[in-house]
Amino acid sequence: MNRRRDAKVRMIPLERISVVNPRERGKRKFKQIVDNIASLGLKKPITVTPKDAANGDDEYYLVCGQGRYEAVSYTHLRAHET
Repeated sequence: MNRRRDAKVRMIPLERISVVNPRERGKRKFKQIVDNIASLGLKKPITVTPKDAANGDDEYYLVCGQGRYEAVSYTHLRAHET
């Protein structure tokens, strides 16, 4: 099976995505990403791969897009604070 061909764009709840190898990012760069997503939306998808979940729930590992993932998480939390 060719995984590349089977790739789909789907909406996945952020709490089902795990960051395995987190990367540090400066506050200024993070603010740029947050501001960009807040004004334009998420233009490039966050790439994930399925975990083998023992409980049967769909869970995923982050493959690419940690900055976007964190910025979307941050803007989502800020939207619920008001």
